[in-house]
Amino acid sequence: DMGNRDPFACNVYTLAPGDPEKRILHVMSYERQGMYAELIAQLLLGPEMDANKPSGVLGLTGWPDGMVIDADQATIDQLTKVYGIRCTKAEKRADYKFGAVELVNGDLLEGRIKVLAKSPLESQLGTLQWKPDDNGFMKENKAQPNHSSDTLLYAHQIISKMFDSGIVPDRAPPPVYVDP
Repeated sequence: DMGNRDPFACNVYTLAPGDPEKRILHVMSYERQGMYAELIAQLLLGPEMDANKPSGVLGLTGWPDGMVIDADQATIDQLTKVYGIRCTKAEKRADYKFGAVELVNGDLLEGRIKVLAKSPLESQLGTLQWKPDDNGFMKENKAQPNHSSDTLLYAHQIISKMFDSGIVPDRAPPPVYVDP
């Protein structure tokens, strides 16, 4: 989540393909103001900026099955064409966010999303509130930081599609029997 006046937020989420509960695990959180494409590439690839041998976040986690970014198209293009980092543009339809929040809240309540303690994401999830506007429609409070929580909405959407499409199997494959 690029942020404009808010900090840039990068969060890493993972899942276990054989997990019958289809849990989403939060494994890394990073926030910083003043980020732009080159600094994002350094964070992800490391100081050498080598997409073939990353030493940054991608060196630790490996290349993900999906990356989503809430950024302008020029930043997305620069990350792809200059640094070899392919990201999908975050879906931001006007009617999208409230429903996405409800789905994430349901998974949080049922224990399918595990969040790192003391992370910016945990703090935001514990304080964000929506309130009705003058017409009675629920709106988020723009005064509250939401950059890391937005990354959870984007990740939840991608991971849910992976589970639903069968890319991530419903259960682990049976063990292979080897005759002693």
